[in-house]
Formats: sequence, C-alpha cells, structure tokens
Amino acid sequence: NTTVKEIDLDLSFVHSDGVAALGDMLGMNTCIETVRIETCFNDNIHYPFAESRQHERTCSRAAVARGIAGNSSITRLILDGHGLDDDFWSCLAENRTLRHVEISRAQLPPSFSQNYLTRARHSLKILSISNSIVYSGDESDFVTSGLLGLALDSAFNNKALVQLSSVRVQSHYSGLLPHPRIARFINIGRFRNDVLFVERGFTADCAVALAQKLKTNTHLKRLYLPDNPLGSRGVEALADMLQENTTLQMLDIRHVFIEDGERASRALCKALMKNKALVELRIAKNFGVGFANDIAHALQVNTSLKKMDLSSTSVGDEGALKLAEALETNQTLKVLKLHRCKIGSMGATAIAKAMCQNSSLKEIHLTDNAICEVGSHALLNALKENYSLQFLTMNPLKPDFQSELDYW
Repeated sequence: NTTVKEIDLDLSFVHSDGVAALGDMLGMNTCIETVRIETCFNDNIHYPFAESRQHERTCSRAAVARGIAGNSSITRLILDGHGLDDDFWSCLAENRTLRHVEISRAQLPPSFSQNYLTRARHSLKILSISNSIVYSGDESDFVTSGLLGLALDSAFNNKALVQLSSVRVQSHYSGLLPHPRIARFINIGRFRNDVLFVERGFTADCAVALAQKLKTNTHLKRLYLPDNPLGSRGVEALADMLQENTTLQMLDIRHVFIEDGERASRALCKALMKNKALVELRIAKNFGVGFANDIAHALQVNTSLKKMDLSSTSVGDEGALKLAEALETNQTLKVLKLHRCKIGSMGATAIAKAMCQNSSLKEIHLTDNAICEVGSHALLNALKENYSLQFLTMNPLKPDFQSELDYW
C-alpha cells in the first residue's frame, strides 16, 4: 500500500501473532508516517487481548521494533510502554527517521536512555513521557537511573530536541529529586517546555530552586506539584516567583504539606494581586481558615484568573461570605470549585446573592458541603437573575424538593 499515512490500533484486540505481523509490515512499508499501538502490548489481565505466554509477547514486541528500525518513513510513534524490555529499545535505536515519540504507562529499563535516547540524539525532536518510571532494581540508585534523570541526562546531549513535554515523575522515595537537576532542566533555553508534573518527593529545596529559575523562564506554561512536601518555604518561593513570571498559566499545589498555612496563603494571595499571567490555580488542604479571606481580597484586584479550585480547604461560611463579596466585583473568573469546603446555608446564600451581580461565572461547584434546603433555595432563586451560569452543582436534594429543581 502506498496511500495510508497513519495506523491507530489503540484498544484493539491484537494478540502476539497480530503484533508480529504488524512489525513485518512496517519493515517493508515506505509511506506510513504515524503509528499508534498504545494498548496492543499490554499484559494486564483486564485486557482481553493479553497473552499468557511471555515468550510470544517478547517475540511480537521485538518484531515491531525490528520493523520500525528498518522503516524509512515513520516520523511519529505513540506507545504504551508496558513491558517493553532492553531488546526493544536497543532495536528501536536503529531507526533514524523518528522525530516525535510519546510513551505512557511504562517501566522503562536503563537501556531506554543508554541505548535509545543516546543514539537518537541527532534526530529526535519531541519526547513525551507520561505516567512512567524507571526501575533499576536498586532503590539507592533511583536518582541516577530514574526517569527524570535518564531523560534529562540524554536530552542535555541531544542536538535536535526542541520539546521535552509531559514529564511526570512519581517517586515513592522522599527527597530523591535533587533540585540542581530540576533547576538545570527548566533553565535550558533551547527547550520549549509546556508541562512539568512532579508527584511526591519534591521538597522545599526543590521548590525554591525551581522558583528561582522560573522567574526568568518563558517556556513553562503548566506546573503540577500535587502531593509534595513543599512546606511553607516552598510555597512562599513559588508565590515570590509568580510576582515576576509572565508566562506560567496554571499552578497545581493540591494536597501539599505546609507547616504554616496562614503565612503561605498570605504570600500566595499577595502574588495573585500582582500576577497578570496565571489563568488557573488549584489548591487543596493544609491552608488556614484565613486563606479564603486572603483569596477574596486578591480576587478583587486580580484580572487574569479564570479557573480556581479551592476544594477541601477550610473556607466555611465566613470564607464564603468574603468570596461572595469579591465575586460581586470580579468579572474575569469563569470556574469556581468549592467541593468539601465546610460551607453551610449562610455561605451558600451569600454566594447566591453574588450570582445576581456577577455575569462572568460559568461554573460553580459546591458538592459535599453542609448546604441545607435554605441555601439550595437561595442558589436556585438566583438563577432568575443570572443568565450566564452554565453549571451549578450542589448536594443531592431531598425527594420532596426535586419538583422545585425540575421547575427551574
């Protein structure tokens, strides 16, 4: 065939013989440019195409790698990396046409860096790695052989790579991500990094080093740091960075450990009053009761935030009253999430009043709060005057109240 340019076999019932045949075809075809075989390799018993014999699985993967190695037209490869071994990456390293590689759900062996990335450094331009990790078998060697370390060490020597995106590091070993490497990575000018996702193991020292580099970095757009022990010092460093950074659009610091929530919240809200670039902010837990007051004050000044998630923070009725006051004047916020914020009917009534004045909000989420029928009535009645809201979520209503909801 000389016309097909793309093959997408995601979620297909492809067993070992089918994958092997695919590899043979790729070794002969000269027109296919994109190949997506995300779940065809998966050994998980939940997938109906999973094989029972390891030898057959290994042979089929090797056949695909050999096919791609001898192919001269493929430029983009999308893989579910589950179970791909040293032989696969060594064989794939023979290809010289791949420009864009996306890998997900992989436990990448050391050969991924030592063989593939090192040998592909003159041709690979875009590398996307998500939900993956490298295990060397020695926990003490995690830093040098881990996904981030391997990918970055090879990327530093890559003469062609222009985008290293969707890097996600999941470490179960606290404090094993040395901040100098993170700082060096984010400061490399030739990369156009859009996303950095680090889950667990990112300490206050890491955050301070990263924040310092982000003050002048103009490439990173989204920063995800959930479930990390950032500490108050780390959050304050990120807040200080936001006062100078002009390109970061999204910050996720949900469920981070901090010792002094009040101090961290004041620093963050001070930054929001000055920052003009941040569009989305996600925060959850560990911030003090006064956090909502600080955020409300910032919202009266901020003109860039469009999405804000304060779920699982101690907003309460008092904080909801302050947020409601801010919403009466703020005309830029589009989405506000307040799940599990201990808001009662008093807070819900205040938000309902603000809805009558606000014309920018498109979504308000208030599930898992303590809002009774009085608060629910107030929210529904506010819809008589608000015509811009598209989504309003709250606690399940009692059966005898359902008729009124149907009316609205």
